[in-house]
Amino acid sequence: MSLHLRIDVSPERVEVLEREIAAGSEPHFPFYLMTAVSTAIAAFGLAMNSTAVVIGAMLVAPLMTPIFGLALALVQGDARLLGRAAKALIAGMLLAITVGAVLGYLLPGLEATSEMLARTRPNLFDLAVALLAGLAGAYALVDEKLSPSLPGVAIAVAIVPPLANTGLSLSLGSYAGAWGSFLLFFANFLSILLVASAVFTTARLVPNREALTAREITRRFGLASAGFLLVAIFLGSALVEMVGDRRINLTIHSVLRRELGALQATQLERLSYRRNGDTLYVLAHIYSPRVISPLRVGRLEETLETELARPTELFVRSTLSRDVSATGHMNQVATQDLDGFFYAGQPDESVKLARQAEQIIRERLSDQVWISLDQVTATIWQGKGLIFAWVSGIRKLSGGEIDQIEGEIREAAGMDIFLGLVHEQSDVYDRYGSYKFGWFLPFGMAEDPGFVLINSTLRELLSGRGYSVDGLSATVHAGVYQVLVEVAGPDRISEEDVAELKATVQPKLEHPLELYVRWRPEVVLTPEGPLAFDVLSERIRSQFRGDYPAEVKLMLEQSQ
Repeated sequence: MSLHLRIDVSPERVEVLEREIAAGSEPHFPFYLMTAVSTAIAAFGLAMNSTAVVIGAMLVAPLMTPIFGLALALVQGDARLLGRAAKALIAGMLLAITVGAVLGYLLPGLEATSEMLARTRPNLFDLAVALLAGLAGAYALVDEKLSPSLPGVAIAVAIVPPLANTGLSLSLGSYAGAWGSFLLFFANFLSILLVASAVFTTARLVPNREALTAREITRRFGLASAGFLLVAIFLGSALVEMVGDRRINLTIHSVLRRELGALQATQLERLSYRRNGDTLYVLAHIYSPRVISPLRVGRLEETLETELARPTELFVRSTLSRDVSATGHMNQVATQDLDGFFYAGQPDESVKLARQAEQIIRERLSDQVWISLDQVTATIWQGKGLIFAWVSGIRKLSGGEIDQIEGEIREAAGMDIFLGLVHEQSDVYDRYGSYKFGWFLPFGMAEDPGFVLINSTLRELLSGRGYSVDGLSATVHAGVYQVLVEVAGPDRISEEDVAELKATVQPKLEHPLELYVRWRPEVVLTPEGPLAFDVLSERIRSQFRGDYPAEVKLMLEQSQ
């Protein structure tokens, strides 16, 4: 049983094909117009980084037909068709490159996009795609039942976009990128030419169905075949280089993801690298709640050098961010898998400890007034967990509260731990001054006539004696006003002074008064004698009546 590679095409279909291919290979105005238009569309799509626009350019590009014309001319030995198709292809190619370059010069702020970069480094895979697409295109052309699928083939075989990218690269001064883009076009051209020639021969488009001799085949297709072989060798070496680059890329990703996994809520977003001689330069973009220290970057760099066995310089660009869930900030959501689920790599033991500590601390602070947890870090050293938590609020946690939290974390983690709290003092101010924990006004008491009287009377009496009143807080218990006044001034407030103030205010009130005075010594020597700083500052500010000099206003604006 023998296998005959043969495509049966009717004489009528052969006549139609010859007429259509010859007409499409004719170098005339409509051909050049569509070439220019399709190139312009492709150039805009590449510059906009829009795959959809690039695909649109492929659909209207006319350059595929002259390639089929060259193939048919070689198969049939038609020198006239060969000349017309070659002229149309070369002119169209030069026109496309020119249009791309002109648009590249005219487009403001043109920068390399991923669509452009993808066409500057062709490899053997691109050649394989071009061969298969050329086979599909030629077969669909000879089989009238499959002709409607040609637009899909035009998309697969990128003819115009590489030429447009060649022009854009030239306008940016990127000659290596221009060469890579033109090489991609040339590989596609040779692939379509040879595969289409084979299909046309199999389809018996040879005149009088005569069989071509080996010598005739060599004469007609030798140059194209040799060019195809050279391109295949070149792209094969590019593929080997790409495989090496992929190994480097995977190694860098693996090292950085593993090492960054030891940091809370830190993840690798993307990276780029380039080689300069023997040195590899790596730029890593990460998301992290804090900037990575130079010491940490140095350790990462040393690990990369060991894994890659080559000199490496690492630069880390940190984007400050936090992933937040109901249990805290430490969840390290990395990305989504193909099923749509979020996942993260296996966390480091110190990250697990920080998660446990954060959840426990956050639960214990949930019922505290105006105390919040900002962040938690943890490390394990000699089998002991060292935990530091940053909290802020208007009061500090007591030793007993810290001891209780530490015990719960120790029990949950199953190891000995040390808990340290870094407290950032926060102050709350209202119109009466700074709020003090434990001293608060019941709702509506700020408008109580008795409290309003206490506030105005005490401020007037103390200001008259040269004191500045920093704040006034009060509580009411069993019908008794409990008032705390905070003052600053050059003279100490004595018990007799407090009693005198109380004796002045009490007769004006309906309820008993307990008066407490918190004095902060503060002395500014002036020609008039010692004054409190706030008293002197108010006097100086009143001279301007809010109208500061232009120089002062400018300084304040620049300090914002």
